[in-house]
Amino acid sequence: MRAKLLRRTARVACVAILLALGAAPGAEARDLYWQGRRGDKWEHGHDPNTGLSNWYSKAVGGNALRAPNGGDRAIFPPAQETTDIWIRRDEDVSSLHIEPTATDYGYTFWVRALFSIVGDGILNDGPAGVTPQFVIARGKQLAMRNHAIIGEPDFSTSAARFRILDSGVLSFWEFSAGGNAEVVNNGGRVTFAGNASAAHMRITNRPQQPDGSPSSIRFHDNSWGISADLTNGENGLIDFATQDRSNTVERIHNNGNLHVGANRLHIKEGFTQGPLGTLWIDRAGAFHGAVIVEGVAKLGGKLKVGGFFGAAPGTYVLLRATGGRQGKFAEVDAFGGRIAYGANRVVIIVDPPP
Repeated sequence: MRAKLLRRTARVACVAILLALGAAPGAEARDLYWQGRRGDKWEHGHDPNTGLSNWYSKAVGGNALRAPNGGDRAIFPPAQETTDIWIRRDEDVSSLHIEPTATDYGYTFWVRALFSIVGDGILNDGPAGVTPQFVIARGKQLAMRNHAIIGEPDFSTSAARFRILDSGVLSFWEFSAGGNAEVVNNGGRVTFAGNASAAHMRITNRPQQPDGSPSSIRFHDNSWGISADLTNGENGLIDFATQDRSNTVERIHNNGNLHVGANRLHIKEGFTQGPLGTLWIDRAGAFHGAVIVEGVAKLGGKLKVGGFFGAAPGTYVLLRATGGRQGKFAEVDAFGGRIAYGANRVVIIVDPPP
């Protein structure tokens, strides 16, 4: 367990959430307590006309202060009536911490700007069921940077839930990790770049709405899936094709578009493709894509294979399942070869020229 970001000698049982904002060198961090006396806006600090603020020097009473910035620590006590926090301007935050004293309450953070978590990340030491929620608005972004992690390093607690609205973005950069966060993606994007990882995340791409954008999960650069559980709804996208190496996830249920490209995708548990799903596999030079499943592969929907025209004659494995194969693809487009099925695999056979 990481050391607490805030240590207090006074016994204040109401302390719930700690945010430590990144400081400039030499800046002294202050403790600011959310009281919400000016409403629900993060940026509403001390108003000289009324003397009120959303931020005070104590959980109860205290001096009215400006809104947090720099190295300030923002503390959210559970006793406040205002538990919906609106972030309407760009903020850089080091970490968000739910302490063990948290009880039957929760905060919802409405992200309507670029909200970056750049330090330790989101730590949840509270009891089960006490989980902060983040709602990312249309076209806005919550970015995890550097080594920020959602949850404890061992991913033993449920740290946060995210709801992404149409065209919103939840992004992971550098060495950040999604921990065991739960994400419901309603027409937005979840992206992993650099050496970031999805870790133990559970991400659901909701089906595309008639007036909305398709939901997508994209892995770029050297990012990792590790033990992510991915569910892809109709017209959704899970994309590994832009990477230049293999990747690994826990399980995938695909009813949208799953792009493997010319990479190998290892799935540690099971792979299920529903009737609306399409699996895309390509060949690029000496490499071709494949799905390697340690559990059972349940097949349906479509298989689209590209790049095998002109390949050397032979048999190429496109899918192998240690636990066995169930079903077949209802529709196949495999230009350059013909598809064949075995008990635990699917192959493309390139015949010699006549």
